Amino acid sequence: MESIHDKTLQAIERSVSRMFWLLLLSKSIPSSPSTLAKRKDLQSNMTREVKLKFNGEEIIADLCWPYSDGTFLEDFGTKIESQSSLHNVLGNDSHDVIELENEIIGGISSEIRDSIVHLFRSYSNLMIILREEYLQKRGSTSETCRRSIKAIGEWFFTIITSEIHQLPENFSLEKSIKPVSIEDWSDIIRDSLIQPSTQFLRVHDDATVFIHGGNFQLELTTKRYLEKIISDTIELALQTKLALPNEDPISSNLGGVNHNTNRISALLSGVCCLKLFMTLYDVDRGANTG
Repeated sequence: MESIHDKTLQAIERSVSRMFWLLLLSKSIPSSPSTLAKRKDLQSNMTREVKLKFNGEEIIADLCWPYSDGTFLEDFGTKIESQSSLHNVLGNDSHDVIELENEIIGGISSEIRDSIVHLFRSYSNLMIILREEYLQKRGSTSETCRRSIKAIGEWFFTIITSEIHQLPENFSLEKSIKPVSIEDWSDIIRDSLIQPSTQFLRVHDDATVFIHGGNFQLELTTKRYLEKIISDTIELALQTKLALPNEDPISSNLGGVNHNTNRISALLSGVCCLKLFMTLYDVDRGANTG
């Protein structure tokens, strides 16, 4: 039988873990995703700048919190009804979570819209899995995930700020399908790491149908935006470092490994960005047009 001391200790450990994930979801993932690609064995804690109210006055302080040793699924499991990872962390399925998500996004984008919140939910689930793959794996796989975190994080920040006009205007969270789940992202990333070209071609085909054969009318600018994601991904994946005639064989081999990592990272990032964008559109939503 567990003692009161054991139960208290477990409750404290859960609270510490919950606070870590709350900081990760509310601060790191939306506004500084590059911090996700730092090995936790090189850092003893997470430091984030937060706004606090003290004696009625708002102040800015650095909040330090130890890293969690567990994975998200180990710490919180999954909830079929959850629309957001924050639901799992806070144990709250009420409208309060949506208000928190609006506040998080509001710190980056001047416009608060349902489409951004929905995108943020899928994006957060993706970054959780990429971070865990980066920390748990070694070698080229870890490096591929690190580069993908950086690329996808930059894409997310750009689309909710300078490219926000690419998002659907008439999006409704109440009518939308669920965001891409952590489990789905796990499968997508695993398959993309094993067969990057095959996975990209599949998503490329889906995107082509989406652009030219969807049951809704996309704006021309939106079509061109998606086509640019595809063309940029292909161009980056095809870039290669040519070995010089006098180049040291060891250096040449390292260059080959680096090129392969670049290629897989480019394809993985392209797959994820295309899926993130397309999840904002669905024929069942009807009214959502670009």
